[in-house]
Amino acid sequence: MQKTFKKQGGFSLVEIIVVMAILAIGIMGVMSLYGGAKSGSDVNSGSKNLTTIQAAIKASYGMQGNYDGLTLADVQKHSAWPANYAGGKHEWGGTIAIAPATGNTQFTITFNGMPEEACNEMGKLTYKSFNSLKVGSTTITKAADTSSACKATNVMTWTDF
Repeated sequence: MQKTFKKQGGFSLVEIIVVMAILAIGIMGVMSLYGGAKSGSDVNSGSKNLTTIQAAIKASYGMQGNYDGLTLADVQKHSAWPANYAGGKHEWGGTIAIAPATGNTQFTITFNGMPEEACNEMGKLTYKSFNSLKVGSTTITKAADTSSACKATNVMTWTDF
């Protein structure tokens, strides 16, 4: 009596491992694209919200002629205050500070805890929209200044009249 073996169908272990590796690489690529898109979205949102805060401060204190008494709490009560900044935190989870400056004739908006990439992109988008922008102690006068300044600190301060 002779035994006959039937060839069984299916995939070999090597084929399964190759397919799993290809899927893993694909998933990592998608996650990387999502992360980049989210980061860009946060920077655009942050830039718009910063401009909204600037307008809210000017609307609240413009008639007064100076920024005496300006506080974060007062500006947060303004109807234009971005809803997603409740609690005084920006897109990246750091704190926001607002204060009068230069004898109450100017004001500052400070974002603490900025990730380096977001700091760099926010600086490039917003440095012309205010009287001045400082990243740490470095005054930003051109877009290229943000890269090195953002490597050294995570604090951005915009000043306006």
